Amino acid sequence: MNTVLAQIRHYNFFGLEFDFNNVAFTIGSFEVYWYGIIIAVGFLIALIYGYKNADRYQIDKDRMLDVIIVGLVGAIICARLYYIIGDGVPLSYYGSFKEKLNYIFGIHNGGIGIYGGVFGAFLFGGLTAKLRKINVLDMFDLAATGFLIGQAVGRWGNFVNQEVYGLATGSDWFGIGGDRIGTELVHPLFLYESLWCVLCFVILHNVSKKRVFKGQVFLGYLILYPFGRYWFEGMRDTEFILKFGEMSQAQLVCIISVILATVLYIIFYKRSKTADKDGDYRDVFGEMCDDEDVLAAAYELLCCDDDSSDSEVEAAYTAMCDKYAAMLPEADGQTDDAVLSKSEKKKRAKAAKEQAEREQSILESEAPKADEEGMIEISEEELRVRVKAKLAELEKAYKYIKGYRELAAME
Repeated sequence: MNTVLAQIRHYNFFGLEFDFNNVAFTIGSFEVYWYGIIIAVGFLIALIYGYKNADRYQIDKDRMLDVIIVGLVGAIICARLYYIIGDGVPLSYYGSFKEKLNYIFGIHNGGIGIYGGVFGAFLFGGLTAKLRKINVLDMFDLAATGFLIGQAVGRWGNFVNQEVYGLATGSDWFGIGGDRIGTELVHPLFLYESLWCVLCFVILHNVSKKRVFKGQVFLGYLILYPFGRYWFEGMRDTEFILKFGEMSQAQLVCIISVILATVLYIIFYKRSKTADKDGDYRDVFGEMCDDEDVLAAAYELLCCDDDSSDSEVEAAYTAMCDKYAAMLPEADGQTDDAVLSKSEKKKRAKAAKEQAEREQSILESEAPKADEEGMIEISEEELRVRVKAKLAELEKAYKYIKGYRELAAME
C-alpha cells in the first residue's frame, strides 16, 4: 500500500465526518506531516509578533533572533525528553537500537511535553540573552506572549494526530471521534486549550502595554496558562502515566507553577508600587544588584564607601547633587502646556524631540578638555546637557546602593 494513503484517517468533528491525510506531501521518500507544518506556522506567527513588538521592549532584533534560535533548539530537546520521561515506557520495550532511535526522535508522530518545551526555551534562551547582552526579563516577557501564540496554533497539530482528548461527551454531535479515538465522541481538549491560550494572549498582551515591572508578563504566563491546563488535564480520558497521589505529573507541575508565580507576582508588584512612591524603579528581582564592580563605582561616584551609614550615603548624594545643580544655567520660563493651542503643542513636541537629539549628540561627542591655564570652553547648552547627565548618573548610583542594601537586609 502507498505510504501516503496509509496515513489517511477518518474524523468526526462536531458531527462533521471526513477523511484526512496526515501527510501533507512527500519529497522522494521523505514525508512532510501536517503536524510539523502546523507547529512551524505557529512558530512563524509568534516570530512575527516578536519582531513587531521588540522595539517596545527595547530589544535588538538581530540579537533576539540568536536567542530565539537557541531557545527553539532547547525547547524541542527538553519537550521531547519531558514526554519520554513521563511516558512511562522504558526504552527496553523497544527491541532494536533502530526502534529505540525511532521512538526518541519520532516527534512527527506526536509526543512532546509543553512544560519541557517551556523550561528548555527559557533556560537556553535566557542564557543566550545574557551572552548577547539582552535584558533577560524583557526577553522573557516578550517570549511569554509569543509562546501563547505558538501554543494556540500548535495545538491543532493534536487534532491532525487525533490526540489530547478527554472524557466522552454523551452527545451525538458535540465532540471529536476518529480512527485513533473511537466512535464515541469525546471532549476535544486540544481545542479547549487552544482557545484558552488565545484568551491568555489577549490578557497578557494588554498587560504588556502597561507593565509595572519587568518580568510581569512572564509571571502572568506561569499563572494563567497552568491554571487552565490543570483543569484540562483532569478531563483527560487517557490513563495517567506518572501519578503523584491522584494527580498527574502535569497537574502537579501546574499547581507548583501557579503557587510560586502568584507569590512572586504579588511580592514584586507591591515592591514596584512602593518603589514608584519613592521615585525609584527596579526590575523584578532588582537585577539582584550584586555586581560588586558596579557597586564600588557607585560608592566612588558619591564619594562614600560601604562603611557609610544610610544617612551618610543620602547626605553624600544630596551634597553631590547640590554641587552640580549649582552649575546649571537658569532655564528660560515656558508657558504651561494647558494653555497652548494644538499647533503650538505640536511645535513644542517637535522642538523637544530635536532638543533630545542634540543632547544625545553632545553626550556622544568627546567632552571638552581644559587648556593650559585649567580653563574649559563650553557652551551654555552643552554645560546644561552634561550637568543633567551627571545628575542622572548620581541618581542611578544612589538607587543602586539603596537597592543593594535593601536586598542585603532581606537576606
